[in-house]
Amino acid sequence: MKINLTDKNLTKLEKSEIEKLLKRENKNIKTDLEQMWYLMDLIWDDYKCDSKNLNWDNIGKFYSHPVWLLNGLFIEQHEVSMGHRHAISDWIIKNNFKRNGDELSVV
Repeated sequence: MKINLTDKNLTKLEKSEIEKLLKRENKNIKTDLEQMWYLMDLIWDDYKCDSKNLNWDNIGKFYSHPVWLLNGLFIEQHEVSMGHRHAISDWIIKNNFKRNGDELSVV
């Protein structure tokens, strides 16, 4: 997976953690999207998360992991993912959603 980490305003720790993640790539996976899913699955497994027996502490650790920072960087350079992001934001605007505190509501 080719992700440019320069000019991303990353701390040394963030950059280091992302570089560690990228070293865990599966060389048999050919597409960057599937590679991203693979890395996310690895972290899910690292924290022993289970979708049937929920351990909220482990799930919280999973969603706080730098793999999500890597995912954000990946999405920025992945055309299909950006298309999905734009379609969702366009739908929110079209349906006149507004932020009301921590919630979105239709006006």
